[in-house]
Amino acid sequence: MPSDPKVALSTPVSDEVRKTTCYMCACRCGIDVHIKDGKIRYIEGNRDHPVNRGVLCAKGSAGIMQHYAPARLQAPLKRVAEAGHGIVEDTLLTLEEEGDEFLLMGLRLREGVDPARYLALTGRPLDRRRIEALEADGLLARFGRERLAVTPAGVPVLDAVVADLAA
Repeated sequence: MPSDPKVALSTPVSDEVRKTTCYMCACRCGIDVHIKDGKIRYIEGNRDHPVNRGVLCAKGSAGIMQHYAPARLQAPLKRVAEAGHGIVEDTLLTLEEEGDEFLLMGLRLREGVDPARYLALTGRPLDRRRIEALEADGLLARFGRERLAVTPAGVPVLDAVVADLAA
């Protein structure tokens, strides 16, 4: 009956609901993320999503713990090579070390690293003259929207830099 009053079945847990996709497993279920005061308060299945139709597994429901678990890493940790294996210490990286790690790892990726992103992360720009010199030597290549990546000729040099930093 259209004249029936709406009954609140539970108190609201959020000011805002954002619809997104869960990445806790391979299913990619639709989820509704309830946010209050800028923090995630509750995650539930999206009833309108064609994959899960509102049903959410335990992994998806526990997705909130990715943000608020006490054991969650708050900053990058130092990785030390020992006997060919990466060992993680409890030593936090400084902002400068974090920027160096970002740059070295980004240069190895096919999509490269964005100098503007590096500047935003570290607060310091890349040295344009050094980049141009490395490009002239064929060790770095610029492509796409100003992204930089190491060339095949530059991989041994980059590996030497990484080995030097890890020593």
